[in-house]
Amino acid sequence: MTNESAHRLPVWVVPPAHEVSDVACLALRGVVENRSRQECAGMVAAIGWVRHLIARAPVTGRDELVVTEEVARAESFAAAAARPDWPSPPLDQVCEVLGVAYWPTQQVDPGFAWGVCATLRWLTGTDTEQAPLPIPVRTASGALAGETQIYADLLARNPGRLEAWERAALRREARETAARSHYLAELVVDTATRARA
Repeated sequence: MTNESAHRLPVWVVPPAHEVSDVACLALRGVVENRSRQECAGMVAAIGWVRHLIARAPVTGRDELVVTEEVARAESFAAAAARPDWPSPPLDQVCEVLGVAYWPTQQVDPGFAWGVCATLRWLTGTDTEQAPLPIPVRTASGALAGETQIYADLLARNPGRLEAWERAALRREARETAARSHYLAELVVDTATRARA
């Protein structure tokens, strides 16, 4: 593996690369600014591991050279098992079903475990399409979506004839979403710039 390919996402990752980068930047910012620090640290660790920026898995310490989808799913179950308040199946049996080596969980902060689990489940497309934290709304190409595009998407999700008050509510939601998205995109750019410095 070359240094150039080390930062690439595996082909099994479901969300687009720009969304993964947004989550990584915003989670890193959350760690630095001490907002949901452990949860954000878990998100950063999960993405760093999948991108081969971190050699060992964040919850088990597994050290496979290639992070396959099955290995990532096993690690997400390990993260769930690391949280005492979450019911989880026996990890050794999960690993057997997935066809990967069993590694026991290490003792980690429950918030960190949540961040790892939520991020890996999102990356693998397991039960969720929603990122583990709010991210900018972007087009398929990665460009920031404006109010008009967001409004069109909201209309497409609400087929049929809408009353004037319903269209006005969707327009207001599009305006608020676009403003929040623009703010988050500014945070992403600022964080990425600071991280490079």
